[in-house]
Amino acid sequence: MAAAAGARFLFVLLVAVAASPLLPLPLTAATGATAPGTADDGGVKLRVDHRQVLVDNGVVQVTMSRPQGHITGVRYNGERNLLHYTGSSNSGGYWDVVWNYPGSGQPRGMIDTLDSTEFRVVSSSEEQVELSFKSTYNPSRPNSVRLNIDNRLVMLKGSSGFYCYSIYEHASNWPALNISETRIAFKLNTGRFNYMAVSDDIQRYMPSYADRVPPRAQPLAYKEAVLLVDPKEPQFKGEVDDKYAYTLDNKDNIVHGWISSNHPNPMGFWVITPSNEFKSGGPTKRELTSHCGPTSLAVFFGTHYMGKDMVLNIKDGEHWKKVLGPVFIYLNKSPNRGNLRALWDDAKVQAQAEISKWPYSFPMSKDFAKAAERGSVSGRLMVRDRYIASDDLPAWSAYIGLAAPGEPGSWATDSKGYQFWTRAMYDGNFTIANVRAGVYNLYAWAPGFLGDYMYTSSVNITPGCAINLGDLVFQPPRSGPTLWQIGVPDRSAAEFFVPDANPKYASNLFLKKDKYRQYGLWERYPQNDTVFTVGKSDPSKDWFFAHVTRKVGDNVMPTTRHIRFNLNHVMPDGVYTLRIALAAAHMSRLQVRVNGGTQRGGVFTSPEFGDGNAIARHGIHGVQWDLEFPIRGYLLNQGENNISITQTRAFSIFFGVMYDYIRLEGPSELAPILHPFLLQMGIYYYIPDSSSTNATTSPQPTRTARTIYLSALAVCVAPERQSLVGETTLDHRIVSSMAAAASASSSLPFLIIITLLVADLGASSSLFLLPLAAGAATPRGGGHGAAVTLHVDGRQVLVDNGLVQVTLSRPQGHITGVRYNGERNLLQYSGEENTGGYWDVVWNYPGSGHPAGMIDMLDSTEFKVVSSSEDQVELSFRSTYNPSRPNSVRLNIDKRLVMLKGSSGFYCYAIFEHASDWPALNITEARIAFKLNTAKFNYMAISDDIQRYMPSAADRDAPHGQPLAYKEAVLLVNPKEPQFKGEVDDKYEYSLDNKDNVVHGWISSTHPNPMGFWVITPSNEFKNGGPLKRELTSHVGPTSLVMFLGTHYIGNEIVLNLGDGEYWKKVLGPVFIYLNKSPNRGNLRALWDDAKVQAQAEVSKWPYSFPKSQDFAKAGERGSVSGRLMVTDRFMNNSDMAAGNAYIGLAAPGEPGSWVTESKSYQFWTRATSCGNFTIGNVRAGVYNLYAWVPGFLGDYMYTSSVTVKPGCDINLDDLVFEPPRSGPTLWEIGVPDRSAAEFFIPDADPKYTNRLFLNKDKYRQYGLWERYADLYPEDDLVFTVGESDPSKDWFFAHVTRKVGNNTMPTTRQIRFNLDHVVSDGVYTLRISLAAAHMSILKVCVNGGTRRGGVFTSPEFGNGNAIARHGIHGVQWDLEFPIKGYLLNEGENNITITQTRAFTIFVGVMYDYIRLEGPAGSGRDPTRRA
Repeated sequence: MAAAAGARFLFVLLVAVAASPLLPLPLTAATGATAPGTADDGGVKLRVDHRQVLVDNGVVQVTMSRPQGHITGVRYNGERNLLHYTGSSNSGGYWDVVWNYPGSGQPRGMIDTLDSTEFRVVSSSEEQVELSFKSTYNPSRPNSVRLNIDNRLVMLKGSSGFYCYSIYEHASNWPALNISETRIAFKLNTGRFNYMAVSDDIQRYMPSYADRVPPRAQPLAYKEAVLLVDPKEPQFKGEVDDKYAYTLDNKDNIVHGWISSNHPNPMGFWVITPSNEFKSGGPTKRELTSHCGPTSLAVFFGTHYMGKDMVLNIKDGEHWKKVLGPVFIYLNKSPNRGNLRALWDDAKVQAQAEISKWPYSFPMSKDFAKAAERGSVSGRLMVRDRYIASDDLPAWSAYIGLAAPGEPGSWATDSKGYQFWTRAMYDGNFTIANVRAGVYNLYAWAPGFLGDYMYTSSVNITPGCAINLGDLVFQPPRSGPTLWQIGVPDRSAAEFFVPDANPKYASNLFLKKDKYRQYGLWERYPQNDTVFTVGKSDPSKDWFFAHVTRKVGDNVMPTTRHIRFNLNHVMPDGVYTLRIALAAAHMSRLQVRVNGGTQRGGVFTSPEFGDGNAIARHGIHGVQWDLEFPIRGYLLNQGENNISITQTRAFSIFFGVMYDYIRLEGPSELAPILHPFLLQMGIYYYIPDSSSTNATTSPQPTRTARTIYLSALAVCVAPERQSLVGETTLDHRIVSSMAAAASASSSLPFLIIITLLVADLGASSSLFLLPLAAGAATPRGGGHGAAVTLHVDGRQVLVDNGLVQVTLSRPQGHITGVRYNGERNLLQYSGEENTGGYWDVVWNYPGSGHPAGMIDMLDSTEFKVVSSSEDQVELSFRSTYNPSRPNSVRLNIDKRLVMLKGSSGFYCYAIFEHASDWPALNITEARIAFKLNTAKFNYMAISDDIQRYMPSAADRDAPHGQPLAYKEAVLLVNPKEPQFKGEVDDKYEYSLDNKDNVVHGWISSTHPNPMGFWVITPSNEFKNGGPLKRELTSHVGPTSLVMFLGTHYIGNEIVLNLGDGEYWKKVLGPVFIYLNKSPNRGNLRALWDDAKVQAQAEVSKWPYSFPKSQDFAKAGERGSVSGRLMVTDRFMNNSDMAAGNAYIGLAAPGEPGSWVTESKSYQFWTRATSCGNFTIGNVRAGVYNLYAWVPGFLGDYMYTSSVTVKPGCDINLDDLVFEPPRSGPTLWEIGVPDRSAAEFFIPDADPKYTNRLFLNKDKYRQYGLWERYADLYPEDDLVFTVGESDPSKDWFFAHVTRKVGNNTMPTTRQIRFNLDHVVSDGVYTLRISLAAAHMSILKVCVNGGTRRGGVFTSPEFGNGNAIARHGIHGVQWDLEFPIKGYLLNEGENNITITQTRAFTIFVGVMYDYIRLEGPAGSGRDPTRRA
């Protein structure tokens, strides 16, 4: 037996295991994209005859017509042909193109199925065959496509599939043409394939193609849509089938295909697109995938959802060449007919493997650029909007790409060139890798902001280059402060109201999710036009997602939207701006009227625009259109106003637009003023600054492809003469800025106030005010707000910046008061030491006689003003270890408080130090606690989903509360507020992982101006246990905590132990205590949304520049580490796979996994991209090990060498390879290796012990679930049958004890499985991965344990108490049991797992993942006979 580091045990007990079909996908594990074949080790074979070509690698056999190059057959898994091939040109597998030329007389274009005329063997070896089928343009045939086209097919040794790509070329002396669409189509065997999968959520059994033909179907409004009235399978009756219901954006279209569910060994046929560089339209271009036929498509160019702007136009004499693909056609199979999901999951794994190998090394065409012929571009994108913040904001999650040179936004309609896109990280950093050599523009759009960014210079990529563009600044379109807004600028209409489908035209797959995919929603528009009242209406309920026409009898009529709003004051000479961002448009013309359009210049009419047909094609977006209307102030009224928007073209039910976002901006000359009464109604108004002028500047119109600017400055300007101006598009984190004054008087000075709406964090699109958001988001002040003042007297210290006032005891350093929003004290301070705000530690020392440790409130003895200026005050409260007091904590502790000018809050941090001549100690817990005003704070928010009104602390005491199994949990039997009666309150129900614990706190909902008190943690570098360490947040009190060190969910192994004479120092924090308020008592969510925005602002500024302690490392004292992590598992794939979404971190040197129990040092973590690339920024100087773990794979990775980070360094570790533990191929598995038990069955709570917040979500947080096992299994224990049982229904998430009378008894799990064949002298391996354990001993018996070596017993392990504390994980434990084959049977087998310790109801384990592996052998499934 051997034990791994930290809390991760590896039990190697001499045993043996077997095999069974839970997820046995033989061609996945054994023959990934380039894996050795299982059927034939002779390599790839080629046979050519006069009329056909056959290529075979022993796994897959593909036949093509010669010389045409159509794929006539695919043989696999015993099936002679997976394709439906009839001999016609549009059957089997084929390329086609829809093309045209000027003056052709063919307005819809011509379809060419690209029959090739020349066949050539490009390469043929055991390792690879590549074939070329080429056609050359013949000028004597005017209706032949004006291209040279070289279609290629590649088959690799051992690969369970084949690759297709093509080279299209237009020579410099050829005439013009345009291409609307080009694709590969696969028509599959109609007798086999009946189950289609496009995404995790979009998969289903499908009707047959015959079901679409009358009389079985009734045609609907267009040929693609039919109503199934008499299908062969009655389950489809009454549904609509339409291929457009299954479209995806390029960014999401990685794998899709079909499954033959009725085959004895179900097969999957999958189209995998490893890169979108060769597709048109960028990441949000939407296209067809798979659909009824059965048909699967790889669409390279297409105009769907975009229209004619997307057509690829090649001029006379223009040379053009482009490589399309390769795409991978992947085939897999499973012996389990009931588990089709396994085939889909395997296809997703294969897709990630293909992505990780891009660009491929095998294509023989010189036109396909290999890795060495490519370069990369990196930088950081910031957003500058001075109406939002005085600092630039990171363009978090921005889409950033390289595409053909053009204008801002032109990438969205580009098809000629290649495109390379990525998403920016939280700090705006980005890297675009594997870019083909060439000249590009760099484009971007940032969710939450309008407009398109384009880098000012072109970017020239050369082979091997690594260009760093440094900081780039995007300035979104903005003319003045936001008055109101509707929606979220994210290039989608998804946030608006999408109705239920007409029951006559429903698709059962989309009844609840993606409802916009339903047919006929254009008919669901209400009979009365929309009236939206700003501040009252809800966009998700009151704004129909599409502005459509209305059918009245046989006529189609226009419809109008009305937006009503109030202005308390208007600048008649000012220019207001109405911005309308559209997510899609089809042959539309918008007419906008301001207050009825009765005044001069009050009517605007756009030209006709749009051709994407997204409404008919069930899209939620197409291509973006941004409209800008500058409106003279005299058109607006003090008081009520109305803006109407009419879509005037009504020749078809499909004409119309989809809205993305609408915003009204005030004049640029003025700072906004908000009247308190109107603010309660969500209404904004503006008062002119007497010092400003009323002069306005006319906009300078410029032309771009998709943005319309309509001038309203002249009377009776004809709509056709309106100018087109600068590109605008939408986006995401809408942070609207405002200024506020205490009174409506225009003579008062202005205080800048900022409203923040964060769409990607789930904020409502309704308007609300969060007055103090901006100040805290910009700690340096920037001139706004009063100076910071300091007052020191004999017993207290007071620091005040005009927004917040904090009082501290002197010299102890306890926070005795926080004054804000007219409240004298937000804290509950009684003079006792555990009231107000305070630091404390739980500590101990060897031989203390205090097994539970001692609590020290860290009373300081020395006070010092570190700095004091108008911009910043920093205070120090210090205590020094006194050896003459043995029970005083053996540390020097320097507690700091910082207040900045204009900041709506204050910062806390501390420096803990243990000198080299001091005795040993250990620290169990270190934290800051804030006890809040019990009369004020009653609403708690921890996350988007975990927030609620809370009982009081008094409700927990008898007789109001009844204690339960431990002191933290009480049943509320007679609370003061009857709404809480019958609920359980327990602080552990509200714990979070470090990675998710960025902001939490309380709201005073009953205050006239509700306030929020928030704890913001901008970095976890100073916390213990890494990103998955779970800890307390806020809880009943009201109390909010900052947990720096703690043992919860892990136990004694994470205690910080300092030896005699060991020197140690660590900076804990800073954390930010943020305060905000809202005039709207009914909109508490607004305060939470604002706090999230503030939290991201704090994260973006880390490491802070203001702390005065030299122990806090500033940005210039830090470095970074980057690289790429790959996973090697030869039983899954013969090539390395990208460690997509891996957790990768730097922590103290140790052993693999030791970071999970590490507390002494700092830790720095990030997530890898889908390609495995990672960058860990802002790392303090020091020596570290690099650790990682990869969701979906067992084990822990550790880089072989230590990593020394120095100030300013940028270390690139290049490619790193993680080899997860593996002894042989997977025979069966239960669960998902993700360090959590969340995928298993979690029961409903006992009705006696509920928390209503967790009835449907996060049910594991409920009290008493350990007792529910006995309710479900009162006598017989759980039995799981591999291949039949469902882990989400049949595997209880926690292996707990059973209460029998007054006794607690062990329980046993049984796993039953079948083996057709056993290698009796082989060694099988059972791996049990546990998400948590508490004082447990596991006993494993193989087939009853009656044979020698068939019983295994672990030592006792675990101390995290996660079961009692409502966790879904604690610390990971991995157990490995090597089992001799003679212990297994051909036929039925049984493995039992007993948790033998049962002295309390809380001992037990939580499972993460169980896997049985066969003997290593040759890598094939050892249970299958040769």
